[in-house]
Amino acid sequence: LVVDTDDFKGVNDTYGHLAGDRALQQTAAALTAAFRPQDLIGRLGGDEFVAFLVGANDDAVIEAKREALSSSIAEASRSLGVPIALSVGVARYPQDGATYQELFDAADRAMYDEKNEGRVEDSV
Repeated sequence: LVVDTDDFKGVNDTYGHLAGDRALQQTAAALTAAFRPQDLIGRLGGDEFVAFLVGANDDAVIEAKREALSSSIAEASRSLGVPIALSVGVARYPQDGATYQELFDAADRAMYDEKNEGRVEDSV
């Protein structure tokens, strides 16, 4: 999964950089809470994150993790009083690619498609 924090510049501009930093920290915490210990979660840079779900190629499992992430982000947004919205792109092995780059590119395209269509969560 490729996860992007939507309108992060707007959060920084409206609420300040300290609030933006807290929003990023809460996004990282929400990712950690939503996924399993064996999953690999990282920050790509800026306001973009990635999650590699080990052995989770089942659509129901992936959707459950997205829902858990959405719930965690909604709670973080409410507790901070700062709107946090995410767009999430999913790629599956092997149907979307066989290499890291192919999977990343497919998830990145899917994330931008979602960003253009709507958001996982838009709170506050």
